[in-house]
Amino acid sequence: MIAREAWRNVLCGTSRTGIVAAVLVVVAVGFQLADLLTVRGITDRVDAFRAAGADVLVYSSVGGIDPRRCELLAAQPTVIAAGAVRRDPDRFAAVLPASSIPTYAVTPGFPGVLLGTAGDPGPGVVVSRDLADALGLTSADTLQLVDATAPVAAVYDYPQDGRATGFGYAMLAPTRDLAPFDACWVREWPLTESTAMLLRGVGTTSAGTADAPSPELTQLNTSQGRHLDAEGLFATRATRWAPLLALVVAAGVGFASTRLRRLEIASGRHLGVSMSAQVLGSLLESAAWAAPVALAAALSAAAVAAGGHAGDVVATLGLGALAPLATIVGGVVGGAVATATVRERQLLRYLKER
Repeated sequence: MIAREAWRNVLCGTSRTGIVAAVLVVVAVGFQLADLLTVRGITDRVDAFRAAGADVLVYSSVGGIDPRRCELLAAQPTVIAAGAVRRDPDRFAAVLPASSIPTYAVTPGFPGVLLGTAGDPGPGVVVSRDLADALGLTSADTLQLVDATAPVAAVYDYPQDGRATGFGYAMLAPTRDLAPFDACWVREWPLTESTAMLLRGVGTTSAGTADAPSPELTQLNTSQGRHLDAEGLFATRATRWAPLLALVVAAGVGFASTRLRRLEIASGRHLGVSMSAQVLGSLLESAAWAAPVALAAALSAAAVAAGGHAGDVVATLGLGALAPLATIVGGVVGGAVATATVRERQLLRYLKER
């Protein structure tokens, strides 16, 4: 009986379902997108920071780096890759014997720092994108040198975007030689003070030579800033209050739309309809506008998630569900409260106010 009456109210427009649905769709999707796009902006800043190599720390000590200690830093939870590097004599390509190739001896973990991935890329040398383009190479080719041949294990990008120079046109030759190296590179996200402290401890007992520069810890690229607190930006974003605001606004809409029906509700109460039955009817009527609100919010969240990282889909959908859920709860509660606060004894006054 109650369900049938609620359905009639929806069909005949008494419950103003269409208007309420339209308003609450705007509320839910508006607050949802405001928060999701704010978080997307934070994600974009992180992407730009990391793409520029700003998440790479370099500890330089000419002839004073212990390669084993450097490689062990890769075991830290937040470290993506770590490896040591030192300058080697230039090599010469067979097709360009008059042009030298700056060459670096590196530990097996070093290419991962430039490639942004953990692990050894495989046997062979690793070349920069500029060198690969100049020689027409891909990761499946063999580099013909004047005095030898070497398979190309990988090709790394090293744009001129503010990062330290020297590796934009170069070849990396992995080695397991344990002689001292010149620098230890670590790619880590998020950057932590503990790893920076451990990085300072990769020097040998007799680091470098007497006339070598003092050891120095630097950031590969500072063009994006020296620090980016992504967790702090997320936790303090202004739109973190979006679900609460959606709840309040929706409650107001639900209360107001139901309060406009106070004469109808009071009349029903006068005819013997109980308050609990009317509140239940209000809840059932709310399902008619809650469905389009949920559908619209799901579609907008899915659209935002589809344009982001594949690994962030679940988190994006979860975050995107907060404002719509708060909107539905607020609208339902607001309507139920408005129904419960209508008094039968005020019927005459409601009639005069009509």
